[in-house]
Amino acid sequence: ARIEVFPRHDLNDNRALKEFVRGVQALAPEATDSPVELLEASDAVIQSSIQAAALALILTILMHIVVLKSVLDAIMVAVPLVLAMLLTVTTSVIFGFPFNFANIIALPLLIGLNNAYGVYLVVRRHATPDLARLLHSSTPRAVLLSGLASIASFGVLAVATHPGMGGMGILISLALGYALASSLIVLPAMMAALEQATSDKRQATR
Repeated sequence: ARIEVFPRHDLNDNRALKEFVRGVQALAPEATDSPVELLEASDAVIQSSIQAAALALILTILMHIVVLKSVLDAIMVAVPLVLAMLLTVTTSVIFGFPFNFANIIALPLLIGLNNAYGVYLVVRRHATPDLARLLHSSTPRAVLLSGLASIASFGVLAVATHPGMGGMGILISLALGYALASSLIVLPAMMAALEQATSDKRQATR
């Protein structure tokens, strides 16, 4: 016998879709059709994107350790990326803009697009005598312009009429903005704190 079950609420609402599918599966675990396929597919995409973001972050840190030949430099480059991810998730929760299978791609993209910004600043710092000269060099301006170009490129998606595409554009632009601000503000502050700590240690040993 074939039994068809129809929802009481509009399944365009993600919460209603999940409640409907889970309610049916509680009575018939093998139930299937479009709502089940859509929910399971979206869950698979979200879990895959989270795993991709975590793996990308780990591999990026390992790559930076090899390229920069310093664990400390690799950690300093990774901090702005992690901070940007946390701020993106926090903003999403506060403003009620949840992640879904269409916009979750913002997290792995954040790491892939912005991991070089910190590297540029760290490498340039080793080539300059002090942090002040680094901040007045062309490198921060180049990072800023490059980041703004990326934000503008993905930001145009925010005006798309398709809800998924528009949401992805907003979230990616937000994530890129946080990553850029973290690289240009948090990373230099970390460099200054490290230099101060090193200077204090040297004075203490004299």
